[in-house]
Amino acid sequence: MTQFGRAMSQLGIHMIGARSPQAKGRIERLWQTLQSRLTVELKCQGIKTLQETNIFLRDYITKFNAHFALEAKEKSAFRSIPKGMNIDHILCIIEKRTYDRGGVFSFYHKHFQILERKDLARLPHKGRIEVLVSPRFGLKVRYLGNIYDTVPCDIAKKVKRRVKEKKVWVPDDSHYYKYGKRLMERVSFEESEQEILEMLENLFLGSMVQ
Repeated sequence: MTQFGRAMSQLGIHMIGARSPQAKGRIERLWQTLQSRLTVELKCQGIKTLQETNIFLRDYITKFNAHFALEAKEKSAFRSIPKGMNIDHILCIIEKRTYDRGGVFSFYHKHFQILERKDLARLPHKGRIEVLVSPRFGLKVRYLGNIYDTVPCDIAKKVKRRVKEKKVWVPDDSHYYKYGKRLMERVSFEESEQEILEMLENLFLGSMVQ
């Protein structure tokens, strides 16, 4: 649901999509007027800033409605605002966030702290809140139907711990596991098979003779 759809739902307004050719034609003609006729009017008046445009639109809307507006066949469907409803807290941008133990939350890369009120119960350590943003009241939060003010909060960036580099042990040049095969003389037996057999006979048979 869009922000506009959410606001209409909270106000009890049922939206009906413009699916008929007549409705689509009216809205397309309106866009053509605003994107073509209005830009020409601004250029003819030499208007270049937003402030000058707002002043010009006050008279232009009256002339525009006198030329294009049609009287409604039905009576006005407007009704009074119910008692206890704050329409500013509905016609605004509402997004959900989670605050930490210090009542601080992040909103579009900036941090804000919730200001608790004495007339309301203390907020729990962590919770889910609704962030309300409007040019009329700034940035507020809502928790369980209660409205709280906020203030900008600067949070120190976490310093990454330096990981100690592991020293690699390098053996000396004289170490056996590195160059021992070349530094030490190889041990080998040069006796022939006959000499080995004679040695074995002397060891085993000689002991049996004694």
